Amino acid sequence: MRRTLHLLLSLGCCLAGAQVLMEKEKNGSDTVRLLLLEQLKELKEMKEGLATARTELQAVEARLLLCESHIAEQKSTKENSRVAFSAALSEGGDRGPLNIGITLIYKKVFTNIGNHYSPATGIFTVPVKGVYCFIFTAFSIGKPAGSGVTLYKNAEPIVTSLNWIDAQDYATNAVTLELKVGDQVYMHFPQDRKVYDDLLNRTTFSGFLLFTL
Repeated sequence: MRRTLHLLLSLGCCLAGAQVLMEKEKNGSDTVRLLLLEQLKELKEMKEGLATARTELQAVEARLLLCESHIAEQKSTKENSRVAFSAALSEGGDRGPLNIGITLIYKKVFTNIGNHYSPATGIFTVPVKGVYCFIFTAFSIGKPAGSGVTLYKNAEPIVTSLNWIDAQDYATNAVTLELKVGDQVYMHFPQDRKVYDDLLNRTTFSGFLLFTL
């Protein structure tokens, strides 16, 4: 009987010990699980923080690119805002009258800031949008044909200067134009007209930028 009681007590102790171990293992597993959940939560927060930082960085990069673009544009505008040219026809005496009209080429260049006037073609090409002033003079000697020139903007005649009566005189005119990038301004020499130039530079074409728009 005593032996039986002793065995039962021993078995009870073993069961109790086993239950305690199982509880400890369970508690340990719960602790590990909680720790893992906390770490996952922290990782998720870090991931969200990185995504926010990436978005903010992209926004900063976009603003920097925009600033660089504005700076480059302002630099280009400043460089192109210095525009002026002045040229005389030549030293070759009479030109005309001709059977057809032509573009006058002013080859004797005095000033060509920005190099937007071409002494090879006689054409001024607008580098920046703005308001420009042009002045031109044509001189002629002898009749029957008087002097005459017309300022063109692209293919459109704008202003003309003619001398019909005097055998020796100047014809002068000027105009202010609002122009855009790529516009071309040049002097057209009509048929049956004459111009004259010599060392005194009597026949000239000049232009300059007043202000940008």
